[in-house]
Amino acid sequence: MAEFDKESESIAVSYRSYFTKGDWERTVLIPVPEYERFDREEVVKRINMMG
Repeated sequence: MAEFDKESESIAVSYRSYFTKGDWERTVLIPVPEYERFDREEVVKRINMMG
């Protein structure tokens, strides 16, 4: 799952890994400054379509 965090200007991507000794969930922040010239919401939408 991905979402854009306006406060940190980052795309937050959360994922879960499954192991025999237990599961864990992580979130990775991808910084995207406002001056970058691409549609951040479209990137979030595409990431969510993959999972």
